[in-house]
Amino acid sequence: MHLIEKLQDIRLGDDVGYSRTLPERMPIPLGVVMGMPQILSGAMSERWLAKEAGDIHWRMICNDLGVPSQAILDRSADRLYASFLRMRIVASGHLGEFGEGDALAVHPALSRFGDRRYFSETTFSKPEASVRVSMVSAFVARHTDNKGLARSAPLGMERARSPQHHVLPPLGQQYQQVKARALDGMALVSGPALVLGGHPFHWTEDSLFTLEHEVDPYCDLNGVGLLYFASYHRIADIGERAFFNAEAGAEVGQLERGDDWALASVTCARDVFYYGNADAGERLTYVLRSREWLDGQRVATMATLLRNSDGVRIADLFTIKQLVRPSSAHAFHWLGKP
Repeated sequence: MHLIEKLQDIRLGDDVGYSRTLPERMPIPLGVVMGMPQILSGAMSERWLAKEAGDIHWRMICNDLGVPSQAILDRSADRLYASFLRMRIVASGHLGEFGEGDALAVHPALSRFGDRRYFSETTFSKPEASVRVSMVSAFVARHTDNKGLARSAPLGMERARSPQHHVLPPLGQQYQQVKARALDGMALVSGPALVLGGHPFHWTEDSLFTLEHEVDPYCDLNGVGLLYFASYHRIADIGERAFFNAEAGAEVGQLERGDDWALASVTCARDVFYYGNADAGERLTYVLRSREWLDGQRVATMATLLRNSDGVRIADLFTIKQLVRPSSAHAFHWLGKP
């Protein structure tokens, strides 16, 4: 089968992808040993994982274009940035299966569609477990503030040598479908919005819980002042933690330390759809859309981030987490499966 045909055969399932041998001059690590920077509460840090995969994605793009990141410009000589449209994380089990001292192999692959969108798949693995991060990015220029990002194409695409898709890959097609439903209310396909970790997520605009968050320049922004893609799910986790801790506290009263949702649960899979950005100091609202307890003490949630200044929806997040402390207060709710 021709290479491009193989790339077009990527499905929307959890574990189907492709591999590509990288050039020897690729300036990225092909392995990492888990230490404190890579760990959070005894499990692999999802924020570190996203940042590492995002950095690999960006460096592969720079390598493909043959220029350093600060030299990626469009025809108007405007600096371009890689704006992530979607990030999908799928672990073979959950991130709690990775710990200090684990030596992980890193296998990245890059492809592109047209002159503006890049796709990457990076797998972090050890013999017992693995986690794959799939990413889609588009080039944007910032002409005003973080709400005024505009798509653009970089100079030098003729130098690109990554595999090219002749039709938009399924990962990009589904992004367009979910975005159309989120921003325009258009259901372009029937059935669930997506399937993640074997669980079908059905679209809903319900609001089970909300929490405001002020964009913190110390924690939430990247090096050029944009709301960092790896901060969206961190902000969502803050809201999720508040909801589950309040729910468990109402059930059992005073929570023990091990009952804290941040310690009692760990990510199995996450799918983030990015639509917009925000400036430092802006207030966002986390909206929990749905919560469903699954077999095996897992929970599936759908959440939205809204920008308060204009009500714009800037992201949707679909998440599956595992209870790693089955005797915690949260287990009461799993047993009842409300």
